[in-house]
Amino acid sequence: MKKFVFFFLIAFFSCYVAATPVTANLKMWLKADSIVANNGDYISQWNDLSGNNNHVIAAGSSTRPVFTANSSLMNNRSAVSFAGGDDGLWCSSSLDFDFTAATIFVVRSAGSSGSVLAIAQVGTTYNNEFLLAYGNPRLYHHTAGGVYYYLDHQANPTNSFVQTAVMGTAPTDSTLYVNSVASTLGQSNSNGGSVQNFSAVNRFVTIGNRGPSGYGGGFVGDISEVLIYEGKLNSTDRYNVELYLGAKYGIESYPVPEASSIIMVLAGVFLAYMLKFRY
Repeated sequence: MKKFVFFFLIAFFSCYVAATPVTANLKMWLKADSIVANNGDYISQWNDLSGNNNHVIAAGSSTRPVFTANSSLMNNRSAVSFAGGDDGLWCSSSLDFDFTAATIFVVRSAGSSGSVLAIAQVGTTYNNEFLLAYGNPRLYHHTAGGVYYYLDHQANPTNSFVQTAVMGTAPTDSTLYVNSVASTLGQSNSNGGSVQNFSAVNRFVTIGNRGPSGYGGGFVGDISEVLIYEGKLNSTDRYNVELYLGAKYGIESYPVPEASSIIMVLAGVFLAYMLKFRY
């Protein structure tokens, strides 16, 4: 029995970081495996699990995506499948998104097109917008129409992947990650005007599109999980969320754990060792 407890505790602490996402400042958490539906059903609402009730809904019957129980694009995990056009799910307005910096995680399919996720000022289509888009992962710091900075990634994923955007208040204060690997490319300016810092304004969120009811540049592909945090997560918290997502969705291309994760494992081993002698 003592040996069982000893090895159980080692395994528990070794897996703790990968099994638990960060919850502080989490404003929206969408998981496809939480949806109660049959394969191929249209999805009118995707419930937020952050505790903030920022659920996303379809603007109409023609904009609904489809639930896929075992998506071949997502390592046979559950996903919400978008077909482009006006497909999209929308959280109409929330003060939870009046931040000036954010960290966004999306588990998505590769080789896709269109707008993946947009967080933009209420009453506009894309002002004060945090935007993730396109098959070759890209993020935008969008001030207004034609006025933005964007950042691409050197990776061209061919399998499902975790796209992470860590976006600060200033136009050039953004980092884009694919499976925890940072972009080595420089940010580019639209040259369409003066790109401004993000302002603290009430925003809506669109999953799989842009704009309040579909901008027409909808995402073509599958999304399995979305997490939106207020503020820029530190490197340890960011990596822990990515580790959780990578383990859950069978995405294997992750670097070695950071020092904090290794320390937690060693602490677990020490605790288990001490309990072994006590009992």
